[in-house]
Amino acid sequence: FPILHLCFHEAIKYAKKNNFKYFDFGGYDTDATPTDQTYNINIFKKNFGGKLVSSYPSMNVTLNKPLKLLMDFLLKIKK
Repeated sequence: FPILHLCFHEAIKYAKKNNFKYFDFGGYDTDATPTDQTYNINIFKKNFGGKLVSSYPSMNVTLNKPLKLLMDFLLKIKK
């Protein structure tokens, strides 16, 4: 059983006990496909029945462009 699920479980119990109105699972990857692990994480979050709230568009930022180019190249070789 993934440890983060247990952490969420305890956090939800705490929030309920202290009458919180909302619980933020911390993000939802709208670009995830069924082959991505984030897709399964989305399902886990979605199964709680809350509503999806979009507060800002997602952004991808490359902080180290040479390293990013190297990683892209290595991933191509691996395939």
